[in-house]
Amino acid sequence: VMLGEELIVGKGAFRLERTVLPGKSAVVEGSLEDVTAVELVTKAYVNGVPVTVLRVTEGILTHEFAQGLTLTEQEYVLSELSAHMPTRRVTDLTSNSRSFGDVDDEPSLFDR
Repeated sequence: VMLGEELIVGKGAFRLERTVLPGKSAVVEGSLEDVTAVELVTKAYVNGVPVTVLRVTEGILTHEFAQGLTLTEQEYVLSELSAHMPTRRVTDLTSNSRSFGDVDDEPSLFDR
């Protein structure tokens, strides 16, 4: 049972914290330079309904999060992440095939 997830993206680094029990959390930290892909992927189908997650690939490691969010919320998080990727390595692999690879240079949520 997941109690919460928090993703923090700063200047050149990210931190993903998952709280699994009160007072118990797992933390992943890394450099954005090491991230090779950020994707919105369909992980499974439950009764014909796609279950989508955001997946960050860091070298040979993958970190999945945001499963409980709606597709619209996941797409928003994906677009915000794309604004911070050094080389815009962001992909949407859901059935709609929307791409957020080229994003305006407008300030993002994290710049405010």
